Amino acid sequence: MRNEAFGIVGIGTDGYIYVRDNVSAWQPIPRSGYVISVSVMSSGDILGINKSNQLCMWNSLVGVWNNLNISMLMTDVTTLSDGTYLCLDMARKLYKSKTLGNDWEPVVSSVPMIDITSLLDGTILGVGKDLQIYTRNSLTDDWKLAPDSGPVIGLTTLAGGELLGIRENYQLCRRDSLKSPWVDIPNTGAVISVSILSDGTILGVGTGNKMYTLDDYPASWQFLSGQQVLSSIAISPAGRFLGVGPDHMLYTCDTLDGQWTVVPDSGAITRIGVLTDGSIVAVGTDQQLYVRKTIDSKWQMVPESGPIIGLSALDGAAILGVTPQFQLCIKETLTSDWIPLPADKPVINVTSMPDGTIIGVGTDNRLYTRTSLLSRWIPVPDNGLVIDISYKPGMEVS
Repeated sequence: MRNEAFGIVGIGTDGYIYVRDNVSAWQPIPRSGYVISVSVMSSGDILGINKSNQLCMWNSLVGVWNNLNISMLMTDVTTLSDGTYLCLDMARKLYKSKTLGNDWEPVVSSVPMIDITSLLDGTILGVGKDLQIYTRNSLTDDWKLAPDSGPVIGLTTLAGGELLGIRENYQLCRRDSLKSPWVDIPNTGAVISVSILSDGTILGVGTGNKMYTLDDYPASWQFLSGQQVLSSIAISPAGRFLGVGPDHMLYTCDTLDGQWTVVPDSGAITRIGVLTDGSIVAVGTDQQLYVRKTIDSKWQMVPESGPIIGLSALDGAAILGVTPQFQLCIKETLTSDWIPLPADKPVINVTSMPDGTIIGVGTDNRLYTRTSLLSRWIPVPDNGLVIDISYKPGMEVS
């Protein structure tokens, strides 16, 4: 038996339940373009190579790149544990310096590299043009090929000594050591350079040459077997699961992978949500809203509450709705009027998270997020196909 905690539950296009713990994705850093490579120094400062191949430093106080006015043109840069700076020139040759000035010295190297970094013990790592990893114990040693270490186009090291790599499709991958296999990390594209901030946050350069951060690896959907086929799902404040079956009846279940039970005389509905007071609100097949105080009470129609095809309960008594034109609207209470919200992406259903983030299911059955009711939709990369979603932190499947 499993006992796992999840945050988001979705209904797949096959009608079955899928769960994931987050929709974490790369977060853009404003005004952070345009660079081709980044490296975080031990001081926490960020070095970058701009699109003119000049070395620059990120000024986090004002959010701009400062050109360091170094004459050498570079393709990559990193810092060793002893404070030595390493860079690759335009010919992919290795250079070193003790300062960020113009005193760069060539390092004897028999293999041109496209990316460089180092381990905590001082071992220098490079990615060759063959997309394999090479190592050298010091700047005076030769490069040695790490067997079966590719293909990757870039890499960095994590605090625990693990390696984080970039695949040719700009997705992240991870390996525990130089001798272990790469494990691809889904939903982590698309970046061309990667480094690690002091707090463990992943810093990446996107294919558009701007910086992004990633607090945690994005989750992916996990299928739960042996379930009732549903078209909508919601979670009550007490943690009980509610669903709409293919017969447009209300169903309940104590656990996601438990036995679903039909609620008698509970049709005909298409979508459901739960208000903070525990009341159940539903969209009827006539596209009007209906409400019942408890699971065992009767549906009561909310006058002049449609047409609507999707809904999500917000904090308090507010309800977020989806119109037949697939646009968002909101009403402050069940009896107030619908107010249209800015439209930039058609959605078929929505849910909200505690931090105010809105998650929507697009007409393409893919996930999108918006940071507030008035912001724009942002796609969640490689997120699968769903028709309905709901959220509850720490949901458990036992």
